[in-house]
Amino acid sequence: MSLLHTDNPVALKHLIEETVFVTKESQVHSSEIEESIDPALENTDPENTVVLEEPKKEIKAEEMQNPAGTPEVSEPGKSNELFTYQGRRDSKVLFIIYNKEHPYFSPDAFVAFEKTLSALQIAIDSVTLLNLAHPENPVEFKKIMEFFAPEKITLFGVDPEELFNIKIAPNAYMKGRVATVFNTYSFEEMFDNVEKKKLFWGEFKTFMLS
Repeated sequence: MSLLHTDNPVALKHLIEETVFVTKESQVHSSEIEESIDPALENTDPENTVVLEEPKKEIKAEEMQNPAGTPEVSEPGKSNELFTYQGRRDSKVLFIIYNKEHPYFSPDAFVAFEKTLSALQIAIDSVTLLNLAHPENPVEFKKIMEFFAPEKITLFGVDPEELFNIKIAPNAYMKGRVATVFNTYSFEEMFDNVEKKKLFWGEFKTFMLS
């Protein structure tokens, strides 16, 4: 494990505020992952699925009308909020992607993402999905932190250096006082690379359950 120090004012102010980053190199233990198991295909009893925390505001009826496996995007001009996103703004668990072809993930990737969360007994509506490719979403880390106030951030195929000017090794995370950022592969990358899928699953379990 190595210590990573940064003088970048934006990252210091909006990610951890006067803290020292620690980068955890990717480690996968054979005892944690069985080669025959695909985390996106694990069966989970819906009755055992839990929400990370109780909702703090009433969910609007239109937010509940979301077809399974198809994320809903707010129509332009109908929201007064700064960002277009799926899920709960106050979830504290933020997943950031950059996908120009789909509202969030591709259909297959969305199903895999939902099943991966279910394997950890996390309900998909208890987290936040943000697609920075959406034309209404500002690609500004300061505004993201101020708007969502996340404590856990996962970057699916998004370059952290472009987002907030700090390097994070692939499939590794950076922990700070305000938030921890996990930099990993896109789901589309993992579909074509079994090794990347195993590396992701080993780190993601540790990150989400910590």
